[in-house]
Amino acid sequence: MKNMDQQQTKRLAIEKEWATYKYNVMERNYSYYKSISKGLHDQIDADSIKETMAGYLSEPLSCEAVINTLRHVWGYFRKEASESEKVMAHSLIDDFSNKLIIREKVKVYLANLAVKYKSDYLLESHYFDDMLVVSDAVYSELLKIWYDNNRRDLPWRRTTNPYHVWISEIMCQQTQVATVIGYYNRFLAKWPDIYALSLATEDEVFKMWEGLGYYGRARRMMQLAHILVADYSGEFPSTYEQMIKLPGIGAYTAGAILSICFEQKVAAVDGNVMRVISRVFNSHKDIALPRTKAHIEQMVLPLLPDDVSSFNQGLMELGALVCTPTNPDCSHCPFEMVCIANRLSIQNRVPVKSKARKKIDENVDAMLLICDDHVLITKASSQGLLGGLWGLPYMTHLISEVVESETKIGNKLVEEKIRAHLKETYAIDIYGFESTKCKYKHVFTHKTWEMRLHVMYSESMVQIDYPEMKWVRLTELDDYPISTAFRRLISKSEYGLYLK
Repeated sequence: MKNMDQQQTKRLAIEKEWATYKYNVMERNYSYYKSISKGLHDQIDADSIKETMAGYLSEPLSCEAVINTLRHVWGYFRKEASESEKVMAHSLIDDFSNKLIIREKVKVYLANLAVKYKSDYLLESHYFDDMLVVSDAVYSELLKIWYDNNRRDLPWRRTTNPYHVWISEIMCQQTQVATVIGYYNRFLAKWPDIYALSLATEDEVFKMWEGLGYYGRARRMMQLAHILVADYSGEFPSTYEQMIKLPGIGAYTAGAILSICFEQKVAAVDGNVMRVISRVFNSHKDIALPRTKAHIEQMVLPLLPDDVSSFNQGLMELGALVCTPTNPDCSHCPFEMVCIANRLSIQNRVPVKSKARKKIDENVDAMLLICDDHVLITKASSQGLLGGLWGLPYMTHLISEVVESETKIGNKLVEEKIRAHLKETYAIDIYGFESTKCKYKHVFTHKTWEMRLHVMYSESMVQIDYPEMKWVRLTELDDYPISTAFRRLISKSEYGLYLK
């Protein structure tokens, strides 16, 4: 209750500051306009300017007032503008004069112009009641009150142990928090410190990682564990320069560990933070571009308070719970009053994110090859799609291609192709071929697999060196780190009983 009262008090203080600002801005703009009005394209006497400003502060601006304001603003920026911006500005004024565009578009244009040129004059003028300019400290104060009242009780927030925080950050990349909690607890129970992890085998770690996906993360964790033990006495470095050089540690992860565990004033910008900051400051830069992340990191730095851990985690939490990708809950956001996108009512159009490349759709014929009570499994290349995981032999083809087996000869051609593939790749002859009704659709980041299962038999357990393969007992199948795609497909068959 006390924290809620603090939040209300802070909001009232900002409202009071806002009202005072309006009055002071009117006087300052009056003096400014009076001094430059003779040099403007349209000669407007000082009294009419003052009247326009006073009218704006008490009620919505008229069309004429907006046009005049645009001309004043353009006069201020025209020396710095590019040719394309000059064309845009003149076009904007003409279109608005002829009532071809709405006032909201003008507001967005001015907001972007101010942010681009970092204009204190325009930011502080509040022309369109869009930009409440407050001190950097206000953002952290508002966020702290909200975070103290709304933070989720997550296990990795109860510690500042760099190893624990690192594990949580890597697991949470591209994975829902609710899913991560169980994996996090089991992982630390098995490998409680960096030394224990450095002694684990790849298969052991992959087995523990099953279901989280993006197995490259697990492989880089093992690489880092070996480096920390060998070169850093099992300790995480406490400087950004050292941290960023480690495998699997990017700018965000380095910032998270350094700020949470070492209280260093380093930004930790992930997708949630980019969305929050883009909306609060109305940035229209494409967040799909790497340079935009660096730009937003620079925007966050001046906002960092002494309690940088709570601030960085608060921004992430705000993006996860309130400032969501669609339909953000602005009425419960601590930045409601100071968010430019909210004041412009464009929060569902910000941030800008270019479309990802179109996914590739493939059909996958998976082969469950049995010999006595053993089944053949193969290990994917560490650099390939399944990143060192075990699975079944398989063949793929693009769904967009014409597949004769689907249109002319049924499963006969599929069987012939599979026989040829197993003979050529594994030196195995098969018998008793059966195409099952077991199908599974698996979605990767950049492609989709439409999988179907075929069961067949071999008279002998042939062994070759490459590709890596192994005959394992059906009862031991679950002991291996099998990729989720194949695990789900097998589970749909009668052999799924051998998997948990």
